[in-house]
Amino acid sequence: MTAHSSAARQRSAVGPRPGLMVATGLLIAMLVAINLYRISAVGPNDDAYITYRVARNLVAGEGPVFNPGERVLSITNPGYMLLLAASSVLGDDYVRLGLLLNGLALLAIGVLLVDLSRQPNPAAMTAGDRSVLPQGGLSWLAALVAVSLTLGNWLLSESVGMETPLYMAALLATFAGYWRALQERERAGRWLLWTAVAAAAAVLIRPDGILVGLVVCAHWMATRRSVPWWAVTLGLALSVPWILFAWAYYGSPIPNTLAAKVTQGLDETTIRWARGLMDTSEQWVRTHIAAALLALGGLVAALRQRRDDRLPMLLWALAYAITHAVLDVRSYYWYYVPLLPVVALLAGDGAARLLSWVRGRLEPGRQQPALALVAAVVLIAALYPALQTAIRMVGNPGPRPRELAFQQTAEVLAGLCQEPGTEPVGMAEIGLLGYYSDCHILDFSGLLQPELAHLRASTADKMAWAIQSYTPPLVVLAGDTGYPEMVANQEWYRQRYERADIRQSTGFLSIVHQRWPGPPAQRDLGTASWWQGAEPGRVLSLENGQPYSATLTFAPGTVPAVALHAYLPPESSLEVGANGEAVARLTGGPGGWLDHDLPAVAAPGGILSLSLTGHAGDEPAAVAWIESNALPAVHYFAAVPDLDQRPRPRLELEPGQSVTATLAAPAVGPLDLVLDFRDRPGVALDVRAAGQLLGTAGGSDDWLTARLPLPGQGGPMVVVEIANRGRENAGLVYAALAPARGDPAP
Repeated sequence: MTAHSSAARQRSAVGPRPGLMVATGLLIAMLVAINLYRISAVGPNDDAYITYRVARNLVAGEGPVFNPGERVLSITNPGYMLLLAASSVLGDDYVRLGLLLNGLALLAIGVLLVDLSRQPNPAAMTAGDRSVLPQGGLSWLAALVAVSLTLGNWLLSESVGMETPLYMAALLATFAGYWRALQERERAGRWLLWTAVAAAAAVLIRPDGILVGLVVCAHWMATRRSVPWWAVTLGLALSVPWILFAWAYYGSPIPNTLAAKVTQGLDETTIRWARGLMDTSEQWVRTHIAAALLALGGLVAALRQRRDDRLPMLLWALAYAITHAVLDVRSYYWYYVPLLPVVALLAGDGAARLLSWVRGRLEPGRQQPALALVAAVVLIAALYPALQTAIRMVGNPGPRPRELAFQQTAEVLAGLCQEPGTEPVGMAEIGLLGYYSDCHILDFSGLLQPELAHLRASTADKMAWAIQSYTPPLVVLAGDTGYPEMVANQEWYRQRYERADIRQSTGFLSIVHQRWPGPPAQRDLGTASWWQGAEPGRVLSLENGQPYSATLTFAPGTVPAVALHAYLPPESSLEVGANGEAVARLTGGPGGWLDHDLPAVAAPGGILSLSLTGHAGDEPAAVAWIESNALPAVHYFAAVPDLDQRPRPRLELEPGQSVTATLAAPAVGPLDLVLDFRDRPGVALDVRAAGQLLGTAGGSDDWLTARLPLPGQGGPMVVVEIANRGRENAGLVYAALAPARGDPAP
């Protein structure tokens, strides 16, 4: 073959290289812009807002925590959080800062995919040299395929705003640096250091990033028969400081989310990681059949040629899949996205190999048109799904119903949480709601509460356990077809919570429930609970670590009847004292919330003082509330089992009508009388206690909560009279005695 024909053969590879270079660059820029445009319109995934809030709290001086004052490692992406905090010099909108960092990461992914798409030189392969060298148009064709399949993937688009794109960029940078260390032997040490930096970044961005460092280190030792000590030292020097800090600050470097995700996977209705991977792969193959065949061809070629730029990547993908399958965590789509570039690069390899095979079977004079046709078919087959995805992304994007409802609910919570005694707010989705409301959050999944994270129960049972154990003043229940009716419709919940706000967006409901001050003959214990692994004799405590005590006041002549609503699993117990004497010892059994009746005890002077101490084994135990026939701290004038946005009182005080109630004091010391009623112009409620006029409330045109100071120290029982002296009806909801706040009377 002449030199001229050889040169013509090389030029006929896949068309002009500059054209493919420009096309690849434009494709990267276009797909990155489309991804950012879409997420800026629809909003990031809910979990991204958890990281945003932690970064904001760190910058505000609260520490790297979600709830100020609670040192819980609630994120799995400390590196991303630290980058967000550092970028706060550009502004305090962490959503926009997250998109900026994600945009840079997407560009890096595109560039790294181009770099890793270099194809082996057939002549070198024939000579037995497996080094990967640039081979003109074939490499750029492979890059076009890899870029389109990665940046044009819907699951990656859904992950924009999270740490996933940064994690993928760190992984690809690790493989790119390691490939150069394998090829450029004279500068291998320098490239190994760059590899260590990228691998350490992957570890900081996500803990499972440690797998990529282990894989490349093991591959180097197996193929080069040496330990890259300098690279290992550098990688440890960059990643270990965070581990030591987390150990000292949080008590453990293991994110609390890991336990939460593992226990979420215990629910029989929950899809586990391995099943989710199979489902996601099956769906991808159905929509990318041509790319799947190309990837299969690329995989076969990589294994046969033992390509140094592909084997470490394949080993990492295998280790990644096995690790997550063994952990058996719940399936979330963003867990599968990091595997996407591996498949995309294999598909690019398959496309290049197909054209190389076709070229080798054509006469030089017929190569150009035939190769152009084959290249066009391959590109169309690979790019068409990405084009469809791009059209979906730009097709009238806007906030999804879920995000719209959550945004509105967050605005409501932001106002409610300004009032004392309204936190924590219990919810199952803490990201967007927590970021925009800035309320103190109780997470039903346990991301913020370690004891809930380790609770081995179904999603519904864990939610019910959290509400009954913590009795949060506010609860947000949300969903469409998955709205938690199994909790909202339970009698105990309907008796204790009212609907305070309803937001609905295209079938998605987000309802804020507010805890009643207490149903008839019930008293809340707040967070009176103790957790698994407690030492024998550890006590129930609210804030002060002392045994929990409750004082019940009974009407004269009443025989006390008391029951404890408790969750006592095996290896737990509860000791109950009354008026200084032990009256009962309750022991655990099959898990479940049960009412435990106490033996009849005397209440001299109508006063009964209970004390509770307990012990728990490997499972958490808790007492949620006390039921009794004592005088309630709050008196309901009517039961309200069916509530809309506000309670509908059934007691209407007409002009000149009055009502009398006997209330029990919730604490010793100065007291306030709190009234909640439907007010309107012309209403004037005279409120008296022990015959003394406390004040007159009413006269607005809304629901009104009035707080009136009681004279003196009050007593265990207070008789109040409420009379409507106005000209309009007034609907009463409740009257309650509360510790004095010193507020002026309305």
